[in-house]
Amino acid sequence: MGAISALVKWVMNLFSKKTIEQAIGIPVLSTQEQLDEIALWQKCYIGKASWNNKDTPSLNIARTICGEVARNVTIELESEVETNDYLNEQYQRVIENLRDTIEKASAVGEIILRPFPYKDKILVNIANRLSYYPVRYDVQGELESVVFVERQKEGEIYYTLLTQCDWDGGTYTVENTAYKSSREDRLGSEISLDNVQAWAGLEPSAVWRNTSRPWFVPLAAPNAESIFSAAIDLIRLADEQDARITWENEAGEMAIDASSDMFRATGTMDALNPKQSVTTLALPKGKERLYRTNQLTAGEHFSGIQAWTPELRIDPLKERLEMLKKHIEVVTGLSHGALSEAQSVEKTATEIKHGRQRFYVLVSSLQKAAQMALEALAVVMGEIAAAHGLDGTLTEPPTFHWGDSVLITSEEKEEVFNSMMNTLKSLQGLGVVRPDETRAALIEFSDFFSKLTPEMVAEAAKGLPEPDASEF
Repeated sequence: MGAISALVKWVMNLFSKKTIEQAIGIPVLSTQEQLDEIALWQKCYIGKASWNNKDTPSLNIARTICGEVARNVTIELESEVETNDYLNEQYQRVIENLRDTIEKASAVGEIILRPFPYKDKILVNIANRLSYYPVRYDVQGELESVVFVERQKEGEIYYTLLTQCDWDGGTYTVENTAYKSSREDRLGSEISLDNVQAWAGLEPSAVWRNTSRPWFVPLAAPNAESIFSAAIDLIRLADEQDARITWENEAGEMAIDASSDMFRATGTMDALNPKQSVTTLALPKGKERLYRTNQLTAGEHFSGIQAWTPELRIDPLKERLEMLKKHIEVVTGLSHGALSEAQSVEKTATEIKHGRQRFYVLVSSLQKAAQMALEALAVVMGEIAAAHGLDGTLTEPPTFHWGDSVLITSEEKEEVFNSMMNTLKSLQGLGVVRPDETRAALIEFSDFFSKLTPEMVAEAAKGLPEPDASEF
């Protein structure tokens, strides 16, 4: 079992809001309109939106957007639980998979992290936005009660597990109910948990007291919306424009029109009428796609063979596609060149700065949301560990280093760092800066500016004298 596994497959929502409400006996807070919108985001993310088909395949722009954002959110992340080695080991498995987790949250607006004990480990499930239904929030908007949906299929039978999790005043309650149905869109009849091997070890009901928060942690994108939600129509136009380019290429393929009497004829028997034979033409082997035969003969307007070489209109079609991609970049907060062709982007220094700042706002908001979720997750993992006889002591929250590569590249960092160090060394030579101050600057800023390796820092430090206590 992986450290992070999907609670359910990334499929469309199988049940209506009404079906879930009837099963649990209380209303859920998601509207059917919200569920339909989330389903649209998810279909777009996996390249199966309503407009995608064999003639208009997906360019996978939505997935590219989410992947690019998630990569920049996590590319320099360093985080650990420093006060508990056991918890840090469990926590690091989450960090290793964080890029994929944030990508999924970016796609559908929100996912939920659900830690659970497995032997001597604490693992984490990811609940897809369409596999859970919120039931209650507190006055600060924190989710306190939710119903999770899990699905199994054996042959033609569908098994469904509804898990209602509720936190109220320090008491965390979990209720599990299983169902069996021959139809994919129905819960069917209630059955024992033991009827499904994967759920046989679950208790129908469990209660934990003195908990500090719910044992599940939402991780949401800004406004709990897909980061490409405002660009859905543009993504559709881009897919359709790419289909036009494909059609133009296919329709404009070179061909040779030739009179049928220019090719050797062969006879074959008609299977439906053995007394009849069908005449076929022996086209040049491997060139069947190039030649188009017809019944015309050479004359005033047709020489018997001529090339079909239409003028392609690819360039204006591609220019339109590039324009759409650039518009999508602006709407979603990406820097120019993330989707569009980099060589086609002419940018001034101001445009580059604005593009980076726009992207930084998006990335930093996701980093903030991820940090809050990870801090809460560490608390939950500690409480679950303690409840199951494992070392769950957590005296300090995890530490975080996110980096700033969105605003400044590694090359720019190194240039700034080297310039700063040269200046400090010159000032030190003039007696303006003390050696200990230069050493302190090297240690403090080497990581921030250039992500130098410890070996490089140590090598640079050799050239600096040790601080002299008499100078203080």
